[in-house]
Amino acid sequence: MARLVPMAAALAGSLLTASVHAAPANVDASAVVEPAPPQPAAVQAEASSPSKPPPAVAADEIPRIGVVESAFGSSRGVVFAGLQGLGVSNSSEHAHAGLLVGGSPLPRLTLHGLFGRDGKGNFSPTVSAQFAFLGSQREGYALSVLAQYKAEGFTEAGGELESGLFAAFRRHGWYVNLGALVGFGLEEEGEEGGAKEEEGEVDAEGKLRIGYEVLGALRVGAIARFREQLSGERRLAGGKNWDFLGGPELIGSFGPWMVAASGGPTTLGVADGVGAYGMLTFAAASRF
Repeated sequence: MARLVPMAAALAGSLLTASVHAAPANVDASAVVEPAPPQPAAVQAEASSPSKPPPAVAADEIPRIGVVESAFGSSRGVVFAGLQGLGVSNSSEHAHAGLLVGGSPLPRLTLHGLFGRDGKGNFSPTVSAQFAFLGSQREGYALSVLAQYKAEGFTEAGGELESGLFAAFRRHGWYVNLGALVGFGLEEEGEEGGAKEEEGEVDAEGKLRIGYEVLGALRVGAIARFREQLSGERRLAGGKNWDFLGGPELIGSFGPWMVAASGGPTTLGVADGVGAYGMLTFAAASRF
């Protein structure tokens, strides 16, 4: 009997040691965790790769809709193209139409142009470079500078170089675009190929867009543009040195596609009184 007691104690110690090695004290031995099944290679690659940028929304990516620019410009890697037309009643300008193209090859830089004919049927391209030096779409505000060449100046002074500052704000569905430009007329060639004396044509231009995003695909607002000649001898229709246009605007944005329409009173090319204008823009944007 005396021998059985030490043998039982030794057996109990051996069993206790084996149980300690088999299951740590802080692990529930009754819980069995099965290893996760191996993931397919495509799923692993997608999980490890950075998130893709969202698809382009045309109304946000096209820097100029109608006659008003947005300081946000286009996102890097976005290209766009579209058609724009302007008709004016009781005006010598008749109708304008052109092809709108552009994109953003570098961060914050947007290049775009409008290539078409003016109200008198002359080819009158406009080429622009815009740089957003402050803010972004994500931050809801932006400031940008713009340099632009127009083949036809404010008073047909043989072309015009313009530069300006633009601001954009967007909060809780509301959006505002503001812009101020100064244009300098270029020399015009004479009838015999010689250059006429430069007449010092200088004009200033102010632009405004304000609106609200009623639905995801519909924006309702108004635009206005006012131009005035600061120096130079040339005059507009009716002997005026200023013109304006403005009215309500509707923008429908369906993913990469967009259509915008505006209309209202204007004195653009109107010699007497006030005329009416209508403007349509169809465009699409995409990432490359």
